[in-house]
Parts: sequence; structure tokens; C-alpha cells
Amino acid sequence: LAVTDPLTFQEACDSPDSAEWWRAIVSELTSLFEKGTFEVRDKQDKPPNARLLPLKWVFKRKFDAFGFLERFKARLCAKGFLQVAGRDYDDVFAPVSKH
Repeated sequence: LAVTDPLTFQEACDSPDSAEWWRAIVSELTSLFEKGTFEVRDKQDKPPNARLLPLKWVFKRKFDAFGFLERFKARLCAKGFLQVAGRDYDDVFAPVSKH
């Protein structure tokens, strides 16, 4: 019987593995806050011309080379594909490696 990963935050919370998913969520948020790459803002505090992007949680079970469950992973992803050039951003940054 194959176990599927949750597709939504609610599915993760309602699953039998909810405690493991919560640990993964806390780990992801802790990492984002420690690195300074994420902050919680009130909608009223956003800059006047800024649009807030919706977020989506992505959940994945990680297995080792032998197929044994290694850990539960949660990632918070911004739906950046909803941005429009010229309205939401002017520049694009893409790191490039030169050989």
C-alpha cells in the first residue's frame, strides 16, 4: 500500500502523521526566520504599491537509499508565478556560474 504525501496544509494536519508534519513545519519556519528570508506582516503594514503573494505548503516524505523513511519535509513556497513583470518587479536575478 503506497502512502501519499499531503497536498494541502489541512491534509497534513488531519493525517495520522500530523505530529511529524508539524515538526517539519516548525523546522521550516524556524529556518526561514533565522535566515531572515521570511517575515510575518499585517496586510495593513505592506508598502502601498506592493502585492502580497499567496503561499503554499509542500509536504514530502524523504527516504534513504534503501527505501526506509528518513524524515518528513515541509517547504513554504511563494506562488511567484503570479507575479507580472513591470508591475511586481523590474529586475530578475539569476546566479550564473562561469567556467
